[in-house]
Amino acid sequence: MSKAESAATTNSGRERITTMEQARTTDRPALTVTEVASILGVDYRTVSRAVDDGTIRGIRLGGRILVARRPFLALFGEDEEGAAA
Repeated sequence: MSKAESAATTNSGRERITTMEQARTTDRPALTVTEVASILGVDYRTVSRAVDDGTIRGIRLGGRILVARRPFLALFGEDEEGAAA
């Protein structure tokens, strides 16, 4: 992990998830749209649309969208132990 990646934090002070490896190993139950977009290499609006159309499982809380981490990993054939499912 680069110095820039290790120093990246969210507004709440938590480390920002930017790789599939970090998504697998975190204990957080949900990821932000920005984090998912970074992992997938797409724009955050693409992720927002995917949540809205049901492609990616997530929930809207006020103006925020959170993506359920385990279903997100499963969608891409990943499991929490680091191997493709």
